[in-house]
Amino acid sequence: MKNIRLKALEIRNFKGIKESIFTPEGRSATFSGKNETSKTTHFDAWLWLLFGKDSLNRSAFEIKELDANGNIVEASRKSDHEVKGILTVDGHDVELRRVYKEKWTSKKSSIEKTHTGNTTDYFINGVPSSESEYKQYIAGIIDEETFRLLSDVRYFNEQLKWPKRREILMNAFGDVSDTEVLEANRKLKKLPEILGNHTLDDYRKIIKARMTKIKDEAGSVRVRIDENLKAIPDITGIDVPALTADLEKLKALKTEKETELLTISAGGQAAELTKQLREVEAEIQAKQNEFEADKRVRVKSPRVESDKIYTQLTEKNRLAEKLKANIKFFSGRIEELEAKLPVLREEWKAENAKQLIFKASGQCPTCGQDIPPEQLEAAYLEAQSQFNQKKAATLALNVATGKTISGDIASLKADAANTEKDIEAMQPEIDRLDAEFKAIELQITGISEAVLSDSPLNDVVETLVIQKKQFLSLIEKLNTGDTQAAKEKLMAEIQVIDIQAIEDRRLIALVETSGKTQTRIDELLAQEKILAAESEKLEGELFLTDEFIRDRANLLETKIRNRFKITRFKMFDIQVNGEINDQMCEAMVNGVPYTTNLNNGNRIKCGADIINTLSLAYGVSVPLWIDNAESVTDMIDVDTQTIKMFVKESQRTLKITIEEPKPAAKAA
Repeated sequence: MKNIRLKALEIRNFKGIKESIFTPEGRSATFSGKNETSKTTHFDAWLWLLFGKDSLNRSAFEIKELDANGNIVEASRKSDHEVKGILTVDGHDVELRRVYKEKWTSKKSSIEKTHTGNTTDYFINGVPSSESEYKQYIAGIIDEETFRLLSDVRYFNEQLKWPKRREILMNAFGDVSDTEVLEANRKLKKLPEILGNHTLDDYRKIIKARMTKIKDEAGSVRVRIDENLKAIPDITGIDVPALTADLEKLKALKTEKETELLTISAGGQAAELTKQLREVEAEIQAKQNEFEADKRVRVKSPRVESDKIYTQLTEKNRLAEKLKANIKFFSGRIEELEAKLPVLREEWKAENAKQLIFKASGQCPTCGQDIPPEQLEAAYLEAQSQFNQKKAATLALNVATGKTISGDIASLKADAANTEKDIEAMQPEIDRLDAEFKAIELQITGISEAVLSDSPLNDVVETLVIQKKQFLSLIEKLNTGDTQAAKEKLMAEIQVIDIQAIEDRRLIALVETSGKTQTRIDELLAQEKILAAESEKLEGELFLTDEFIRDRANLLETKIRNRFKITRFKMFDIQVNGEINDQMCEAMVNGVPYTTNLNNGNRIKCGADIINTLSLAYGVSVPLWIDNAESVTDMIDVDTQTIKMFVKESQRTLKITIEEPKPAAKAA
C-alpha cells in the first residue's frame, strides 16, 4: 500500500495567517481553539499547495488577508503568499512549494507602478517548475479526486452526487450482474424473454404507456356498452314469424282490393293509368333511394366523428352532473350540521346555569342526635365537588362535540369548493366538445343540402313528379260518377291495410334493431375482457421488473455491507405509489440516512469508515483532516495520519498538539 504522510507545512501570508510552521513529522495531530483561529485555514493551505483549491473544493477563493468589511488589507497586497510542504511518500521525502504574488508594472511615460494581475510560482524539491509540470508531478503521486476522497471525511457524502458515489462503490467492489439476480430468484426466469431487445427501463416505460392506453380504451368501451344497453328497445311479446305471415296476408288483401278498385273504375283506361302511375312512383322512389345513398356516403366520415364527440360530450356532462349532485349532498349535510350548533349552545347555557341543590338533615337518622356542623360542611363540600366535576365534564363534552361538528362543516365546505373548481375546470372541455359537435352537425347539414342542390337526379325526379301529377289528374277525372262511393270505400280499406302493414314492419324492425344492438354489446364485452386480460398480463410483467430492481439492489447492498464497520448503503426505496426507486446511493448509520437526520458525530464516523475501506481498495492512504472533531466521542480507528480540528471557545488562540508515536510492539 502506498503511504503518503505530511512531514511539515509552512504557511506565510495565507488567508490571514502571517506565519505558521507545522511539523507533525508524519504523526497525527490536533488543532484546537475558538472559531476563526485558522484551524480550517491550515487545511485550506494544505489543499491549495497540492491542487490550488480550498476545503470547499473552490479554486476561486481569496488568498489575501481581508478586513472586517471584506476588503483586501493593503499590507497584504505586495506580500508573497506562500505554502511549502514536505511529504513522505513511501519513506521518501518530497518538498513542494507554491507562491502567489501580485504583478506590478509601470505604464509608459510614468514611473508609478500599477497592479496588473497575479502570478503563481511552483517549486518541486526546490527546483522551479511550470504549472503543468507541477500538476503532472502531483498526479504521479496521487490523482486529485482520490486524494480528496481519502483526506476529507465529508467529501464522499457531501461533495459527490449519488451516481458518482455509486460508481465509486461499483468500481471498488464490483456491480451485481443481471445473471446473478436471475439466478438468485427463479421467479424471474421469464424476464429476459419478456424484455427481448429492450432495456429494463425502456420496457417499464412501454408497459406503463400501454397500461394507460388500456385504461382509457376500457373506459371508452364501458361507456359504449352502457349506451347500447340503454338503446335496446323493449320487444316483449313481439312475434316476428306471426308478423311476417300477417304482412303476406295484408299484401294479398291489398292486391285484391286494388284489383277490385280498378274493376269498378272507368274501364281499362283508369286501370292502365293507375298502373303507369305506380311505375312512375316506383321510379321516383328508386331515384330518391339513390339520392339518399349518395348522401350517406358523403356524410359517413363526419358522422363517425360526430358520434365520437357526442360520446365524449355525454360522458363529460354525466360526470359534471355527478359532481353537481355531490355539491348538493355537501350543502345538505352542511345545513344539517349547522342546525346542530345552536342546539349545542343552548344545552351548554342550560348546563352552565345549573346550581347545586343541597339538602342535608341536621339530625342523624339513626340516633336522632344533631349532626356536627363540620360533618355537614364536609358533606356539602363533597356534594359540591361531585356536582362541579359532572358539570365540567358535561360542558367539555358539549364543547368537543361543537368543535367536531365545526371541523366537519369546514371539511364539507372545502370539499364543495374543490368540487366547484373541478366543475369549472371541466366546463371549457365541455364547451369545446359541444362547439365541435355543433360544428360537425352543421357541416353534415351543409353536405346534405349540397347533395340535394348539386345532384343530377333533381331534374329526373322533377320530370317524374310532373308525370305523376298528370296521371293523378287524369285518374281523378275518370273517377267520377255513380262508382265514386264504392271506390272511396275500397280506398279507405286499402289505407287501413297500409297502416297495419306499416305497424307490422315497425315491430319487425324493432326486433332486428334489438338483435344488432345485443350483438354489438357482446362484441364490446369481448373487447373489454381482452383489455382486462392484457392489463393483467402487463401488471404481472411490471411486477417482475419491480422484483428484479428490488433483488438487484438487495444483492448490491449485501455485497457492499460487509466491507464497512458501521456504514450501510441504501440502494433502493419503495415510494408512496408503490414504485421502486433505485436511483440512489445513500449512506446510513444505525438505519439513519446521512443526508437527513444523521448527527454530525456519526457523519464524521461514517466518512472515516468509508475512507478506511476505500483506502484498502485503492491501496493508498493519505493524511486525513477532520473538522469539528469535538462532536465525535467514540471515533473509529483510522489507519492513517489524522489531523483533527476541535472547536474550544475558551481557548482564544490556536493550539497544535503533535501525538507521540505509538510504541513498537514487543517481541514475543
